[in-house]
Amino acid sequence: MCLFTPEIEIYGFGSFFVLQAILSFFVFVDLTQDERRSNKVLSVAVDPRLGLVHIPLSMMLLAGAMLEFVAAFFTIISMSTVYKRFRAIQLSSDDQTRLSFLKYTFVIVTALMFVLVVAYWTLDFGALSGTIKMVLLMVMVGIVGLSTADVIYSNRMLRLINTMTDG
Repeated sequence: MCLFTPEIEIYGFGSFFVLQAILSFFVFVDLTQDERRSNKVLSVAVDPRLGLVHIPLSMMLLAGAMLEFVAAFFTIISMSTVYKRFRAIQLSSDDQTRLSFLKYTFVIVTALMFVLVVAYWTLDFGALSGTIKMVLLMVMVGIVGLSTADVIYSNRMLRLINTMTDG
């Protein structure tokens, strides 16, 4: 809620950063302690000549958690710098659109990460149906794609903030 209210937007970014840090920590600890992580692999038949492609869920979780943590870290640094200097987050309409994109994708990727964590903990990967495999594949692509976009946009915001506060 705080993330989408302009008056307390900075607290929303701070809260999201804390949430993302906790999620990243738990994912990392869980993956290092899991002895069966080599069995938790999504096997998808891409081409009959190539056979099965094996995608380890642990690597997708780790990549998503690290990318989102970096994006949240860049965003909280840039937004807190602007907030300390100007006491408000004032951006152009294009930059406000980028910031809105970041807000929505932060929420979407966090929800997708929770879906993938629940799937990692509960599913038997030896007996998955085609529908569940497709949903998990879409979740993984969404996590990696949107997390990468978050890092790119938050890096742009960080460069923009540095140019705003230099002079």
